[in-house]
Amino acid sequence: MRIFIVTLWVLSVVGVILYAIVHIASKNRAKKPQVMRHFGDSDIRILPDGGGFVNVARAREITQAPSIKKRSYIIPRDHAASKADHAIPQGTMSIKSFSEEGVTYDVNFSRLTCTCPDFVNRRRLFSDRDPRRFCKHLATRYQGCPQLPTLLRYLPLLDFAKRQKWGVPIFAREFSNTIQGHPCIALVPDASNGNRDIWINILWMNQCYAFNVEQKRWAFDREPINNADELAWWASNIMV
Repeated sequence: MRIFIVTLWVLSVVGVILYAIVHIASKNRAKKPQVMRHFGDSDIRILPDGGGFVNVARAREITQAPSIKKRSYIIPRDHAASKADHAIPQGTMSIKSFSEEGVTYDVNFSRLTCTCPDFVNRRRLFSDRDPRRFCKHLATRYQGCPQLPTLLRYLPLLDFAKRQKWGVPIFAREFSNTIQGHPCIALVPDASNGNRDIWINILWMNQCYAFNVEQKRWAFDREPINNADELAWWASNIMV
């Protein structure tokens, strides 16, 4: 009888110890950061909790702090950029003019304002959710602006403006279509005077192209690899 009681006591102690070990291990496992595994090699994930950015090209598995919300916005792989591009300065900063020596402009990337003549005279009345608000200085760091989630459909246009060091082309009308199963946007400038010698910006498959209706040619001799004729025909008929 005494042996039975001792055995039962030993088993109880072992059970308590095992339970404690399992409980501690489960708590530690719950504290581990989540791991993201389902993104392409050069995608960028914008984490809206504090405006964080992750470049998956540098790491296949990236740990994500538990405090970050699950909601996210995926930028196409053609718009990957460095951390410096994503950094948003606090308040207003000065940026040198791209064309005038010794001239600087005050730029606020959070409020999307600039003191350059192009912004003051043409762009300031556009909403901060309208790509036409971006002068060439604002376009330099468009990836980090807090309004970016509302501008996702215009990413190829913003990226094009940044690379060319231009302001976003000011368009008057926007047309949508689906070509070969991919959504397509045509941005048409003002042609109320009947002028057809204009450039129509076409956003298709994460790229921005420009087609001249009058000259029947693509800007920079850069045309879509696929379906160039169909896109050119559509752009031309928009003006009819």
